[in-house]
Amino acid sequence: MRYHLYPSAIDLRPKMQLPLLSQPSSLEDLRIYLPTLRLAGVIAMQKTSPVRIPNTKLRRRQSLDDLAEDWLASCNELSPKTIERYSRAVRYFLTFVRHLNGDQLPAVAEAFEPELMQDFITELRASYRSKHSGGAKIVGRRASESTVDSYYRPIRTWSYWLADRDYISEVDKLWRLVRLPKRQKPQIEPFSREQVDALLACCDGYSEHGVRNHAIILTLLDTGARAQELCSLTLADINFAALTIRVLHGKGDKPRMVRFGKATKEAILRYTNLYRPPDLDNDPSQPGPLFVSRNASTIGSLTVRGLEMMIHKLGQAAGLREVRCSPHTFRHTFALNFLRNGGQLAELQALLGHEQLGTVLIYVKLAGLDLSAAMRKASPVDNWKLR
Repeated sequence: MRYHLYPSAIDLRPKMQLPLLSQPSSLEDLRIYLPTLRLAGVIAMQKTSPVRIPNTKLRRRQSLDDLAEDWLASCNELSPKTIERYSRAVRYFLTFVRHLNGDQLPAVAEAFEPELMQDFITELRASYRSKHSGGAKIVGRRASESTVDSYYRPIRTWSYWLADRDYISEVDKLWRLVRLPKRQKPQIEPFSREQVDALLACCDGYSEHGVRNHAIILTLLDTGARAQELCSLTLADINFAALTIRVLHGKGDKPRMVRFGKATKEAILRYTNLYRPPDLDNDPSQPGPLFVSRNASTIGSLTVRGLEMMIHKLGQAAGLREVRCSPHTFRHTFALNFLRNGGQLAELQALLGHEQLGTVLIYVKLAGLDLSAAMRKASPVDNWKLR
């Protein structure tokens, strides 16, 4: 039961220094304080609504494995890709602390000691793990700071979740004592016109894969779409008359519209008319993918990994060594050339699907744009000739 304290109507005895008891934290507190309060003669106890007494014994029995499952389950509103990244980081962290503790998981508080957390980050730096190999180590290769960052940040987020539920304490002090990796700004290297021409030249114009790959390259370059967004496109998402594509599965599942040109339209129509199986759209409620992957026995949606491998192999065939051949390089190339060709920052932000304008500003410097000259040209005061 919960107790509130009220002054007695008659109080003629000297006041006693009493501890503040607005909400007892345990039944033991009530057993200790009640006799003192009655003896003082200044308090009348009144029962009100029930109070929840923390079950500390139950929490001590809950293992790190259980808490990890609970936390990941609470992240169900995040994107599947984010949940997968969180799960990968937590699995490795639990393996690490279990190895240090004689193949046993330590208590929750012991797992989040500053010394152990620093050792965890040191271990991350010492070895490289490929996400495509399930996080397996690659001997002799060190992880980049961004890779270390992608592993420790989920653990830090989990620690604050645990602190909010009183499993651990002083979480802010924990992360102040740990030397964290500094994320390096990504080096953005776009494709040049000559490099794009070399990639297109490697696409055989008389085979299914060549026609498909040609259409994919032009679509990526014309829309700035992310790899997952392109792989999730259906034929119903494209409006050939308006030259627009509806991106329904963007980052954070935020839909948006992107645009493409006439050359890209012709490339997509050539692929869909010649090689895309028409029966993929027999069920209107479940339209098939725009770009398919076909082997000897099956037809399926092109995967992100398949798209990455396709562009990487085209880069090797074209002899491109000085630039990273990936879907995201086309996104950078689109953004830079959009600005160089007179596009506006706000329009680019909407087309790329970025929430913050600051994310787009990095392209301004890379594009070599002079914002001061643009301001002189667009100044309302100067154009209105105000004095």
